[in-house]
Amino acid sequence: MRAADTIAFMGALRGMPLKAAEQRGRELMEEAGLGYAADRQIRQLSKGMAQTVQLLGTIVHDPKLIVLDEPFSGLDALNQASSNA
Repeated sequence: MRAADTIAFMGALRGMPLKAAEQRGRELMEEAGLGYAADRQIRQLSKGMAQTVQLLGTIVHDPKLIVLDEPFSGLDALNQASSNA
């Protein structure tokens, strides 16, 4: 499945009209700096990019609350060390 389709699908699962979810998903990908990867298959993305797509799918419907489990999982050691400082 393509990255943009994944986000739209997750929005539709949460009650968004599919067209609105598609549009908002592409907007979120642009804002996250991943607009160029919208039409790539998820399996072609790096782990970090795939995690970002998952996060965007989580927020596409504008939830009031988000609970993140291990939000720094998959980050490289340098970024993890600087985020713990």
